[in-house]
Amino acid sequence: MEIEIKARVDDLNEIRKQLKKLKVKKVNFVHQIDEYYSLYKRPLTKVKAGDILRVRYNHGERVGRLEYHSIRNQYAAEEYEVSVGDIRELKKILHHMKARHEATVNKKREYYKKGRFIITLDYVKALGTFVEIELQGDDTKKNRRAIIDMFYQLGISDKQFCIDIKYGTEMIRRKGGKYAYF
Repeated sequence: MEIEIKARVDDLNEIRKQLKKLKVKKVNFVHQIDEYYSLYKRPLTKVKAGDILRVRYNHGERVGRLEYHSIRNQYAAEEYEVSVGDIRELKKILHHMKARHEATVNKKREYYKKGRFIITLDYVKALGTFVEIELQGDDTKKNRRAIIDMFYQLGISDKQFCIDIKYGTEMIRRKGGKYAYF
């Protein structure tokens, strides 16, 4: 299970400085595109709270992933993912299944790793800048506390946390909010 918490930040450069002080190294950078879909006669408002069908790929690439996330609560999700060799063909399949494209999230994401934590710095087009910290494990208070403590080490307060914000949901709301995940 993946446990994650997200925070809105004003300045990613300040976070990069804190990461450097903590001797956390950047491991990757991607320009990622996430496309969210609802299935025919199953608008996202009618689906079990938190079900997400997403196509994820890096900008300019034809390979990616089809992902289904079943949100357990505001912190944790069961995730099922499969690699896809041709995103264009996958989109054709979804179209023929009458899947409805709901939103696209365009983000530039830097990945950092410290111990069991994955820390991402996100610039999300139309939404702003965020830090996400996640770890794999059981959804326990201890694991949530560990993530929160890592935020504090980066100089991010709990007032900046965006517990209920998911990028796809926000994009859907901004385009009129007809369909939403929660």
